[in-house]
Amino acid sequence: MLFLCQFTWFPGTDRRAVAQRVVAQHDAGANHPDRIRGWYNLAGGGAGFLLVEYDDAKELTAFLQPYMDLMSFDVRAITELDYDERIAELRHLAESAGAETRSSSGTQTEATATNPPGRNLSHANLSGANFSGADLRRGNLNQATAIDVDLTGADLSEADLTDANLARAHLKDARLVDAKLQGADLRYADLTDVEVNDRSQLEQANLEGAQGLPEAGDEGTTD
Repeated sequence: MLFLCQFTWFPGTDRRAVAQRVVAQHDAGANHPDRIRGWYNLAGGGAGFLLVEYDDAKELTAFLQPYMDLMSFDVRAITELDYDERIAELRHLAESAGAETRSSSGTQTEATATNPPGRNLSHANLSGANFSGADLRRGNLNQATAIDVDLTGADLSEADLTDANLARAHLKDARLVDAKLQGADLRYADLTDVEVNDRSQLEQANLEGAQGLPEAGDEGTTD
């Protein structure tokens, strides 16, 4: 996973102190240059950002901690986008949303009301998107990348989230009844009051650092 680590020196931090710390960490083999994808300073100095690649947030924290008495960090998980692919994904999403709006503008048929068609968002990059309250029943999000996505109160009943990356997703009050979660990445996601069949359903996913998990044996808020 790629992380943007923005840093700002604390008042009183000088170049000599930073230089000594960086060199000391390098000589100790703790800077892991193979994981640094980019290192940029802002004009004027005293601030900048790193692009680093880590699969384990604890290892990233261990990399940054030796510098935390000299500077502050703002860390965010990010994804690299291909412009043409992203436009194609957004066009598909926009046209799908438009079709749903048109179909619901008149009297909804019984078939549509009781069995709405699932959206196909398989492999889509939805990172940072706002789907709060969205109707994604039976949607296909297989292998989608949806880091930091807002799914607060969304209905994902019977959705396919197999191998989807939902790290740090906002799923408070979301409905996940009968959703497929095998291999899904829910690290550091907010699962407060999420509606599931039972906790064992969530345990099919990676739940490292996830918040609001129901207790073992808890059937959540399902009726």
